[in-house]
Amino acid sequence: MNSSSIRYNRLLIMIFLVAVYLISCKKNTSDQPESALSLITNTKWQLNALYLSDSPYVERTNFTTQYYSSCELNDTYAFRMDSTLSRKSSDTSCKQMLLVMPDDGATWHLDSANTYLVIAKQNFFNTYLYNCKILTLNKNVMELQNNFRDYFNHPSAYIFSFRATQ
Repeated sequence: MNSSSIRYNRLLIMIFLVAVYLISCKKNTSDQPESALSLITNTKWQLNALYLSDSPYVERTNFTTQYYSSCELNDTYAFRMDSTLSRKSSDTSCKQMLLVMPDDGATWHLDSANTYLVIAKQNFFNTYLYNCKILTLNKNVMELQNNFRDYFNHPSAYIFSFRATQ
């Protein structure tokens, strides 16, 4: 074997190794985190708890039973791709105590940074507008914080804690 064929073989081996290296470095898209939009719309959610918190929003008080009857906690919320919110009751005899989280007919959207979920609904008597900060969002849990001022003008927040149903 002459020296030029040895160099040629080394060059082929080098090109092969570089190609294998580049192919093995290709990103695996299945390892990419799921987007906020995908997590919100591809999951059906059930309200797990409603907390009330005063500034600085460290301590939470569970107010679920004051605002929701137990049968309402089986309701399923679906955030649809067309920006509508659907709330389906699993118990037709269930009576709502108070309407804290908007139901069917509400609209929603994410802010441009995917850090706030805005939920709105207008009916004859009330206009609901929740500018909810996303505290937690994964395949199993979604927590949303909606700040407001209480009757004494103190900063407070509702924290809606949802769990995935599928």
